[in-house]
Amino acid sequence: MSLIQKLIILFFYQFLFGGVINAQINYSEISSVQRTNILDESFESNTNNWITDNSWIKGGFANSRYHVTCKNFNQNTGLSYITISLDQQKDFEIETSFSVIKGTGALVFGMTKNFDHYRFEINDKADFTIIKDTPSKNKVEKLFSGSVKAFTEPYLFNKFTIRKFNGLYYFFVNEFMICQLKNIILSGNQVGYSVGLNSAISVDYLNVSYLQEKATLLLAEKESVIKDTSSAPLQINKVIVNI
Repeated sequence: MSLIQKLIILFFYQFLFGGVINAQINYSEISSVQRTNILDESFESNTNNWITDNSWIKGGFANSRYHVTCKNFNQNTGLSYITISLDQQKDFEIETSFSVIKGTGALVFGMTKNFDHYRFEINDKADFTIIKDTPSKNKVEKLFSGSVKAFTEPYLFNKFTIRKFNGLYYFFVNEFMICQLKNIILSGNQVGYSVGLNSAISVDYLNVSYLQEKATLLLAEKESVIKDTSSAPLQINKVIVNI
């Protein structure tokens, strides 16, 4: 499918869900200079202590990828996660690339020690769901769902982005915004992955960054220039006049 065809499908997709996507923000509106990196996980090795074996999952590292398989223990899904202490007052972005080898996989964020969390879930048919899962209350809420088959490649690596900006959460797949949500409150500081029953995923990378608004960034740069100028020694240019 060509890029033009994908864009046409995306236009109609956003038109259908216009009630949710009402304050458009393009993926490219945030530049690299607006990001302050917190985590840059390339899975070259297990320096961040990802889970490699327990009752629920089997994990391993090969070719700079993290491979996770659900063991279906007691018919339960599996989780692998690490702690990332995010300042909830700041804007931030969580971005990963992974492949659903079979079944269902998800990017998990805001998870507590009781495993209450949000997750951005997709299956091998490119159907996605954004879920608030609260095991402590035995409650699962589907916040949004749809299909991203038009702009994903089955069984290949696709990019998933969660961006908190100005009080809203934006969700992207391969840099296409699929929805925006508000009233998301993160109670925990665990970020990672979920694998469903009879499922396996392979993860390429995970990046977490704080975000700055352009105006804030420009103001900081301006203040830095003024400070540098005011601290510089005064220079007097000599003027020679020939008579």
